[in-house]
Amino acid sequence: MVDKKEILEAYCISNHIDYHCILLHGSQAIGFANQYSDYDYLIITRDKGKKIDTFLDNTHCKIQLEFLDLSSLEQLLMQYEDTLFDRISDLNLMAGRIHMSKMVVNRDDEVGKLMKHYRPFKQRSKLIEKFIYQAMNFYSDSKSSDFLLKKYSIDMMLRSLGVAYLISKDIYWLHLKWQHRFMEILLPVDMYEIYMRLLLENAYYRDEDIVKYSKDLIQLIQE
Repeated sequence: MVDKKEILEAYCISNHIDYHCILLHGSQAIGFANQYSDYDYLIITRDKGKKIDTFLDNTHCKIQLEFLDLSSLEQLLMQYEDTLFDRISDLNLMAGRIHMSKMVVNRDDEVGKLMKHYRPFKQRSKLIEKFIYQAMNFYSDSKSSDFLLKKYSIDMMLRSLGVAYLISKDIYWLHLKWQHRFMEILLPVDMYEIYMRLLLENAYYRDEDIVKYSKDLIQLIQE
């Protein structure tokens, strides 16, 4: 077993990198990775000089290194919720990944204090409202005789409601790639099964069934 912590610390020493902490983020941090997944690390540096992102291809694992100084980290965390208001589906944001990261090496409490300050969501109710409104717009778009547009619109309606639900549960990394995995953990079993069936075969479901499920999910979000 490769000691990735040793690899990271040795890299920082050999490259004269002074840092606050090293964070593991992405699929490895949240337990969704497979055997081929990279290990994504973020090194929070003490100096403001931008370090070049690096890829280490070890025999036993692939390591992606990214760097941020403390002030840049604070900017990302501070702007995160406002950024979400401007996004529709591109939700793979570094700030969300950081919020759900794991501290691998910690030299002081500066980063921990910053992350604690920007949690939980300060604008949770408004963000939920935003994504529910977005879902309803996609539902309106689904009233089309165009089969592919209908399928896409219902899919995005469900995805938007999923984002609202995850925000209500204080899930910060909202990347649509992993939404179904979070929903599997958090939704009641019967609701999750319907969610998956609608995602996979939504264009074949009656409109009234889709409306009923959407209302049930919105009610769950607002409880």
